[in-house]
Amino acid sequence: MARALARYREKTDATIEVGRVRRAHALAAMAQLGWGLRAPDQHHRTGRTLAHTLAWAERALDAASGA
Repeated sequence: MARALARYREKTDATIEVGRVRRAHALAAMAQLGWGLRAPDQHHRTGRTLAHTLAWAERALDAASGA
């Protein structure tokens, strides 16, 4: 992610807050987890198991909180 953001900054001269990107990623992971919990019979459509999504959400939350 750091390389992609650095390249984007280089090409666009945009200011990117890494913390904000991490929070958005955590929100996406939590939304996916919520959907997986509400509709477990549809979770196969993501190509992930509920355990994979839970692990992703935990990692994303840790990154967003600076852990």
